[in-house]
Amino acid sequence: MPSSARQDIAQIRQWTDKPVRYLLNTHWHADHSRGNGTYADAFPSIRIISQTATRELIKGNYADHPENAVRIVRRGSDRLERWLKNGKTDEGNPLTDGDTAQIKAILAGIEVVAAEFKDLVPRLPDVTFDREMNLDVGHREAEIKFLGRGNTAGDAIVFLPQERILVAGDLVVHPGLYSGSGYPSEWSKTLEKMIEMDPLLIVPGHGEILHGTTYLSQLDEYAKAIVAQVQEQYFRLTNIATLDDVKKAIDMDALKQRFGGYFKDDAQNGEPYLDLDGLLKVAYEEIQPR
Repeated sequence: MPSSARQDIAQIRQWTDKPVRYLLNTHWHADHSRGNGTYADAFPSIRIISQTATRELIKGNYADHPENAVRIVRRGSDRLERWLKNGKTDEGNPLTDGDTAQIKAILAGIEVVAAEFKDLVPRLPDVTFDREMNLDVGHREAEIKFLGRGNTAGDAIVFLPQERILVAGDLVVHPGLYSGSGYPSEWSKTLEKMIEMDPLLIVPGHGEILHGTTYLSQLDEYAKAIVAQVQEQYFRLTNIATLDDVKKAIDMDALKQRFGGYFKDDAQNGEPYLDLDGLLKVAYEEIQPR
């Protein structure tokens, strides 16, 4: 939100009175791109950078259709209100106390967010790259890379080779894979390239700072396992199998037992953050005939 961007800018100004020269949109999602105009207002000489596909996705989803911003914010409110009323999800999974508290907080903030987005004019990136763009920011090299698709079609990361710090965007979210969209088989390959970079510190798109590559390996293993299971059942059942057919054929309890410990979120009463349904859905969509 613009208000969130203003808070970040206030923090930056506590560190330095120098202007921000570059802003990177790691991908097109609103929570990683809708503050562009706020930064541009605060720092008129700023250059906003993105991978080429990301600029097109920001343009198509927001700039060309600004009314989408409010529509997307409110899109899930009916569903969440229904869950609270019934005490369970549409799939019949009972809500934990942590789920209930989180849903109430989300609903309370929806109208506040919608009000901020109502008259917001999206600001597009003005510098794009396809594969790689290196910046010299004064005694420090910053490597901006597109390693392959994962969460979106244009995920960008930043690597500081001297410090071995990797800024990952939503290719890495802790705990668990953000799997509401994406390309899981390609995501795995992208994660492997990040592991090869051998970072000491990883800044995820959401969650705390991570140390080393252990968590990246866990994400990679998880994505590979889901893709393999979906493909195996899809072709075993013949390629007219629906998503529900595939899910019924997969041992969900075994997957939860295998990966639940990797993505345990203590902030959510210790519940594993697996989002199996989301990852199975995009893995199924990825292998559909095109």
